[in-house]
Amino acid sequence: LCEAGFNIDKSYKPYISAEELRDTQQDTQESCQQFYIRNFFVTQCALQATEEQGGNVLLIGHAATLETCSRQLVGKDPRPVNNLMSIVRKVPYCSVALVEEIVNEEEELLFGHHSPTLSSRGGGRTSP
Repeated sequence: LCEAGFNIDKSYKPYISAEELRDTQQDTQESCQQFYIRNFFVTQCALQATEEQGGNVLLIGHAATLETCSRQLVGKDPRPVNNLMSIVRKVPYCSVALVEEIVNEEEELLFGHHSPTLSSRGGGRTSP
């Protein structure tokens, strides 16, 4: 990709190595709770890595990413697998979720906001 002119950071190191990721799938199937924890860990790493620049992060992934990367940020526990699967089926293509932290002297507030879908197909929203 570099030879083709793409701007690639050759020093990039993932928050979870390919070996660690393989370990989650090799011996035992990763549980839904572990999946939430892994995605929350990556989200926290990305936020910490960008904190000095304002902490703005764009995460791109499949339907479950919206839920699993943001739910614990807003103080909620991971959902059981059946609830997660129900939500994933309702997430339309090209969905967007916004999580914003508002900090002032009186309170610290984290909230999630699901924007309208970017596709022409309607779909459901996840519940808090």
